Amino acid sequence: MEVNESTKLTLDLKTIVIVVTFCVSMTLMYATIQSDIKDAKELPVAEVSKTEYELKDKLIREAIMTTQEDVKEIKETLEKLEVRIYDMKN
Repeated sequence: MEVNESTKLTLDLKTIVIVVTFCVSMTLMYATIQSDIKDAKELPVAEVSKTEYELKDKLIREAIMTTQEDVKEIKETLEKLEVRIYDMKN
């Protein structure tokens, strides 16, 4: 296919409307994003207080310890079940 000055390109009205709508949508989306970025730059920086940090750290550590205890209980239960299954086979 060769494209030159005499090449005919036919577009129906539906295609033109779709292309224009797409371009307008992208332009509006870009403007909205730029506005949101500008607003975000003007917001104050959220600071985490020492107390908040310590409380979150304590909560996470407690959750880890609880999880470790749960894992130990599950392992013990699993061992008991394995013994019972072994005994049932014999």
